[in-house]
Amino acid sequence: MNEDHARLGLYQETLSADLLALADEITIPNDTHLTQQYHPVEYIYYQLSGRVEFFIQLGVNGEKLSVAVNERNGAMIGWSGLRSPNRYATSVQTRRECKLLRWKQTELMAYFQQHPDTAIDFLEGVLETGFDLLQQTRILLRKSLKQPITKLNYATPISKTRFQLDRETIISWLQSSSFFEDFSEASQNILLENTFLQRCYSGEKLFSGNQPGDTLYILVSGSVNLYYESLDDSEGDDSEGDGAVFLRSLSSQGQVLSALSVRHNYQQGLTAIANQDSLFCCLSIKDLKQCALQNAQFGLELQHSLLTLLGNHLRSSRAQLINQIYDNEVFNITGILEQAAPQLAVTSGLHKVPHLLENRLTQGDAFRCLELAQSRGTPLEKNLAGLCLDILQETRSEFKFYQGIQQVYQSVVDLPPETDAKQSRKDSAALFREAFKHVRYRMSGEENLPDRPGHIFILNHLVSHPYHVLPNHFELSLDTNFVSSIILDNKYGDSGIRVVRKGRQDEYAHYNYYSRMDYINVLTDESAQTGDEQTGKQQLTRFLSEATNHLQQGKNIVICPEGRSLWSAESPGLFKPGAFMLAASIEPEPYIVPLALANFDKRLRNTCLAAVIKPPFRVSEQVDVADKTALNTFLNEYQAVYRGYVEEAQGLAGG
Repeated sequence: MNEDHARLGLYQETLSADLLALADEITIPNDTHLTQQYHPVEYIYYQLSGRVEFFIQLGVNGEKLSVAVNERNGAMIGWSGLRSPNRYATSVQTRRECKLLRWKQTELMAYFQQHPDTAIDFLEGVLETGFDLLQQTRILLRKSLKQPITKLNYATPISKTRFQLDRETIISWLQSSSFFEDFSEASQNILLENTFLQRCYSGEKLFSGNQPGDTLYILVSGSVNLYYESLDDSEGDDSEGDGAVFLRSLSSQGQVLSALSVRHNYQQGLTAIANQDSLFCCLSIKDLKQCALQNAQFGLELQHSLLTLLGNHLRSSRAQLINQIYDNEVFNITGILEQAAPQLAVTSGLHKVPHLLENRLTQGDAFRCLELAQSRGTPLEKNLAGLCLDILQETRSEFKFYQGIQQVYQSVVDLPPETDAKQSRKDSAALFREAFKHVRYRMSGEENLPDRPGHIFILNHLVSHPYHVLPNHFELSLDTNFVSSIILDNKYGDSGIRVVRKGRQDEYAHYNYYSRMDYINVLTDESAQTGDEQTGKQQLTRFLSEATNHLQQGKNIVICPEGRSLWSAESPGLFKPGAFMLAASIEPEPYIVPLALANFDKRLRNTCLAAVIKPPFRVSEQVDVADKTALNTFLNEYQAVYRGYVEEAQGLAGG
């Protein structure tokens, strides 16, 4: 065993002779599975040499994602078997020939029950391995994040002021946290005696990523943002240098802000900044260490709770990593719940969540399930629900937007019959503005808007993503409504008159909505053809007459000159001449104001909409519309110019 002790290096003092006597020393060839995720734990391993890789399984198709590698001697493998439900959390595969110590899980656990002091030392080694895995996952997350890395701004750090509260209140707060559920009554009393309260005001920093952790913070009220900052330059060029990336926001009572160790002050790169006035139950690591030295049973329970806490943080970071790599909310949430399935009751409402997320009409039920679990569930359910809600922030915003456009439609069609069209347009624009509050968008060129209304606004018309189709199959065009409600109504106090396609006879929802708006209807290829329509010349005459009347009354006209909606890759299509002929036919001649739009054909989660307003022009200064050849040449050339405008909008959205 002396030879074994020399090989163990850092842990030669923590692995006693008795513990070594329980282990087998084995050699495992390259490309061999040591553990399989979700399988019951049979062995716990201690790496003496070689290289191993850690994977997590995604979904039921067997796809795997690499989350860490280790070639450091002394790493523990299969340590999730030391806590309930005693199943492997990851799959581990050798990447070089490995020498290992191997314990049977049942024998090791029985030994620890008889020798708590040895167990505490052993679990400290497990925690070191866990912190290394957590660090590797966060580095991968940092590299995969689509958001930019930024410098953090926060108020002067708060002073470490402690204050006390009545025992019953603190007990209720501590019991809301899963961290305390496995402590005996005697150990809970020790924790109570060492708990103090601390406030942190909105915008203040609670702790920094470059400082060793010395306090365990349990959230009582308020909300805190967690950020990951690189600890050194070892992450490579892909880490994009210094700065921080947002990890998650914590707002549920009982959540523990970071994973800590009693024996070592590991730097995790986490920074916590309050985004609301917040209150915390706090435990000093120094005090806990002293208590653990005086009471081995408390120390063992504390180590197990710290190990569970570390496992929760690993699960959270890995879930966020999956969410960044795979743009599929159902797949991502299913993966989170599957990882916890061995511990989650079969009666838990969380099992319904992936199925409810599959359809936009039941997504509201999914969020209600998660909110119920977060407020009233078991500690595990609260932890999982909070993590799922973090992952689903963008999907939730998108769903709120969808609820908003549902309200737009229903509010308009439910207006009393005597409501005039101007009021209908006003109400619609106001509700759309509320809906767009749930969406990220950027605009440029507002200075190009004419000071007074009475002009023609043209835009590249984009298809609406199928997600945004209402339950009655009606599509509210997002791009034209954005122009009307966010640009025109905000500038001129009126959303303008749109030129819209005449609906087919079976499109009852289309008729119910647009009949309240007094818009200009035109026939397109998608309109119903009854055989008694006006000739093309008659239709053009009617269009020019109606539009001229509105313009002369000082109203803006919104028109899509392509005459149809297209996907971004095809936008803009060939322009029809109607808008340009309209402008040239009026005295005084109105401006044509070009608007280039981007991303309105995409799902809104993880998407930024964009609108670029280009300088207005008078068409008579560009072409003689009476010369059909010259007009066609102008339209073809202008389509190419407009493509540049659209690319500018796409750049604005992605910037």
